[in-house]
Amino acid sequence: MAPGLRNPERILILRLSAVGDCLHTLPALHALRRHFPDAHIAWRVEAKARGAVEGQPGLDEVIVVERRGWRDAWQARRPAQLAAALGRHVGRLRAGRFDWGIDFQGNLTSGLHLAAAGIPCRIGFAAGACREGNQLFTNHHVHPGPARQHRIDKNLALLRGLGLAVDGPKLGFALGAEAQARIDPWLAATLPPGARFVAFHPSTSAFGAYKRWSPAAFARLGDLARARLGVEVVVTWGPGEEELAAQVAGLMQPAGHVACRTASLGELGALLARAAAFVGSDSAPLHLAAALGVPTVALFGPKDPVIYGPYRTRSEILWKGIPCSPCRYRRCPYPDCMKLITPLDACAGLERLLGAGAGAGAPAGLAGGLGAGGGRGVEAIGRCA
Repeated sequence: MAPGLRNPERILILRLSAVGDCLHTLPALHALRRHFPDAHIAWRVEAKARGAVEGQPGLDEVIVVERRGWRDAWQARRPAQLAAALGRHVGRLRAGRFDWGIDFQGNLTSGLHLAAAGIPCRIGFAAGACREGNQLFTNHHVHPGPARQHRIDKNLALLRGLGLAVDGPKLGFALGAEAQARIDPWLAATLPPGARFVAFHPSTSAFGAYKRWSPAAFARLGDLARARLGVEVVVTWGPGEEELAAQVAGLMQPAGHVACRTASLGELGALLARAAAFVGSDSAPLHLAAALGVPTVALFGPKDPVIYGPYRTRSEILWKGIPCSPCRYRRCPYPDCMKLITPLDACAGLERLLGAGAGAGAPAGLAGGLGAGGGRGVEAIGRCA
């Protein structure tokens, strides 16, 4: 244990959003539980990302931030209502009487939540490894090491800086029996008996729309995959994305399968866990598939796959590495980083994962996913794909 720290009885994890980032924090939760088996561990998370943490082993409590109510009160100019809601929020945090607060998010918002909780030991990233002055809200600072490392490794480095051993991180995402019981009958009624299928997820969040691959490219990949690998294609979707999924499936000849509605992240995970492989761009479903150990073809453009790519799972990462990538823009009139990835590139990745001798001949560092120095293979794809 680092000097000045005592074994905690109550721990609060701060990782408010987004779904993929919360999934990347789960190995840190499991490491904390391993070191402190009797501690009460709670997680502060926004409502839109609660599905990434609820029901996960090792977690005793989920404290949900209902930001929508705050926003509605603010926009309606109801200061008393807003003050009451914030007061309840602060009261619940302080009632937890946490010994440690660990801020994996590292920005102003998470820092304010940490300060409101009145926690004596507030752990976070050192200046330069966090944003928006977050280090001003913490009193135990850890420098996680290189800026270009996977988010899971950065989160684990925060614990390593406390003197905790985090080698051999526990990965995965726990699926409930109810979610699996809902998905299996749909698959049995939809696909031919014994058929393998590949899951395509063509959408991203609206915030990350610039990371999407085109519907026509997905459809062409579907036709190639069925012809070359004999697989079925199931196009998955989330709230507000069904039209895009139907467009991709309808462009295939013959049409592919549009997935059933999944009412939770757990139900989507139950569907992805049955897939022979997954294809998608940098999004929560990609990170969910990777957490479940599903072989993935990951389509990367604006973001750095060394930081955000699949972690220690069999994967083919397609990233062209053009001069302007990675970038931090939210809009781009020339998204060549995604357009240059072709259906043939993606199909070759699927063939390496699913074909005879899958994985043989893949560039070094790809077959096992990122983490533990896997980035070299990604850069090779960027130059040669």
